[in-house]
Amino acid sequence: MGLVGRYRQLQIEQSLSMRPDLIIFITILILFFVLLFLFVFYVPRILIKFRAKSFGINIDLNQAAVIQKCSCANRKFFNNVKAIWNLEHIPIEKLALHEVASGNLTNIKNGISELKAQNIPVDFSIISAIDLTRHDIKTEIRRSQELRTISVSNLTNNLLTIDYQITFSLGFPHSVWNEKTDETRKTQIKNKLEIFLKSWNEIDIIKTENFIRENILSMGYLEKEVGSLIENQSYAINKCR
Repeated sequence: MGLVGRYRQLQIEQSLSMRPDLIIFITILILFFVLLFLFVFYVPRILIKFRAKSFGINIDLNQAAVIQKCSCANRKFFNNVKAIWNLEHIPIEKLALHEVASGNLTNIKNGISELKAQNIPVDFSIISAIDLTRHDIKTEIRRSQELRTISVSNLTNNLLTIDYQITFSLGFPHSVWNEKTDETRKTQIKNKLEIFLKSWNEIDIIKTENFIRENILSMGYLEKEVGSLIENQSYAINKCR
């Protein structure tokens, strides 16, 4: 074997002797990066999961990931979640997203408490929207249940005279988005009755009242234009002398 052949053989032997060390090094390097990834990716979630557990809140790693993304793993957030869950189980992901959207979970909690007291179903999408518009939910719920009364009187076509009264509440959440005043509602009702009287030639009181109830001031119209909860309405219809 010539010198060139021996040199090549030595190179091959050296490369073979180095391969096990190189393989071990590469394996360790890969393992290091895998462990680093797992540490960065999972350890914060595990810590959040244990922190939630310390407040009596059981969550999984996916839910912890949402909380991590929203950066709301703090004492105030978990206390609010616990208080809300004592009233209604709202997914913690929704609460975290609401928090990061500058929502007020204390307002949400008070609103849910009032809804429960009023026997009104809880719809988180509605109360969260109300909260984000900076309305006090508890106050809005109470205002929505207040009874209102509208009266119109002495409407006549020289055949009949009509006095009308309606008692209603706006209901929740319609009261929050309502922009009408009671004076506007009164004007609408008065105009409808006046237009009706102009074209009405009957003098039968029962027939007149039934026609108005079914066609002029029907429940569908009143619930849409006046208030979502109609408590009572009364008619005083008299013949003109």
